[in-house]
Amino acid sequence: MKNLIYCILLVGFVATIAACNKDDDDHDHEEGDYHVHIMSPDTTAKHVGDTIHIHVEFEEHDGGTIDHVNVEIANKEDGSVIYSAPAAAHVHEESGKYEHHDDIILDVDAHTNWIMTAKVWGHDDDTDQASSTVEFHVHP
Repeated sequence: MKNLIYCILLVGFVATIAACNKDDDDHDHEEGDYHVHIMSPDTTAKHVGDTIHIHVEFEEHDGGTIDHVNVEIANKEDGSVIYSAPAAAHVHEESGKYEHHDDIILDVDAHTNWIMTAKVWGHDDDTDQASSTVEFHVHP
């Protein structure tokens, strides 16, 4: 009889642990309080051939998971994209913070306008999305 009681208690304990883990996982995918901070580049004019540093900070202010991020630089007039990263948008960073760094050479036409857009979103595509943009002009 004692063994039966211990077995029932053990099963109840294991079920409680499993339920807690499932709840914790679901919390990762609740609505996020996402923010995007573009640290670099800035809005100052650039020149063809310049190397620019890309630095973007993504945050979930409640400390939740950052599931997806994307940084893209596109021509403001025709929409052509010269930069899109990371290769896989799903980063699943559980610390609530994710930073993206890269360097690119502006091998573009002179006197063009560019817009960099940085986005962060939740577990499902286009959920809880936050974004930030910076525009700059490239001279010869």
